[in-house]
Order: sequence, then C-alpha cells, then structure tokens
Amino acid sequence: MPTAVPNPALVTTPTYTGGGGGGGGLPPTPTTSVVATPTPTVTEPSDWTVSLSVAAGNEGSNQNLSFGAKQNATNGFDVGLDVPHPPLAPNSTFDAYFPSASDLFPQLDKDYQAPLVDTNDIRVWELIVTSISSDITLSWNISEIPPELVILIQTDTSVVDVRTQSSMVIPAGDNIVTMSAFRD
Repeated sequence: MPTAVPNPALVTTPTYTGGGGGGGGLPPTPTTSVVATPTPTVTEPSDWTVSLSVAAGNEGSNQNLSFGAKQNATNGFDVGLDVPHPPLAPNSTFDAYFPSASDLFPQLDKDYQAPLVDTNDIRVWELIVTSISSDITLSWNISEIPPELVILIQTDTSVVDVRTQSSMVIPAGDNIVTMSAFRD
C-alpha cells in the first residue's frame, strides 16, 4: 500500500478585493491568487539493488552478490528475480551466499524482497560467508543506496551504516552477516 507524504502543491484560491467599481454597493470583485498549500501525495515503494563484493584473499571471491527490493518480489524465492548460487568447486575453502527457504534453490547470489512501504517496515537478509584462513572483505557502492533508506550490516563484532563507509573486514571462519533495511 502506498504511503501519503506531505508535498507542497500549488492550489488556486479565490480572494476578493474592493467593490465591483464605481461604489454604489456592488459586490467585491473576485481575483485569483496562487497559494502553496501542503497536500498529501502518494509515494510508491521503489525498486532498489545493492551489489556486494565478497573476497577472501587467495581463497576466493563472489562478485555476483546483491540484495534489494523489487515490486513483484515476495520475502520467499521469486522465479525471475532471485538468482541461485552455483555449486562450489571441489575442495573450496571460500563461499558467500544468501540462504533461501526454497528446497530447489537453498542458496542465492541475488535475493530480492518486497519493497518497504512505510516507516514501520523492515527487511532483513542473511549472508553466509565462509573462509578457512583469510579475513573477508565485504564491499559495496555507496551510490546505490537509496537516500530514503537506512541499511545496516551487522556481524558478531560490528554494525556498519552502509552510507558511511563502503567496505568492512570480517574475520576468517564461518560468518553470518545480517543486512537490515528500513526507511529513514
């Protein structure tokens, strides 16, 4: 459902000045002035995507990760929007994916959810990142962050507002990284 947001709009308002001319009890002459009056407008939820790059030294990387909101998305697996994560190569020591409740595609590279509609909405994504021996660098492009949103990335040891820095380093091991998005 769309959200009503105050927006100044020009509204024509009649005003009256003086007599109709020559005195003699004529009614005031109407004139028209333009007055800025706040009127609600509807803001539709918008589509957005944040691309992620996850790298762990020589162990590997995944440059194909992204999360966000799309008009036709649900908070489950969406054919044509969400993108499955490919299987790992044998003996891999690095992996990064979004877990999915889908039996067919339990791991995703791209995970979209329904748009945020109002200030009470929040969307949460989990990213599983594994590296045996190398610290993991997670990075993103700040310019992709919609100005009306706050997106926080949280690990066991830190929380980052993605609008204030473009990367973070997390320790080697099995990590769950949580992204939370809500309207500012």
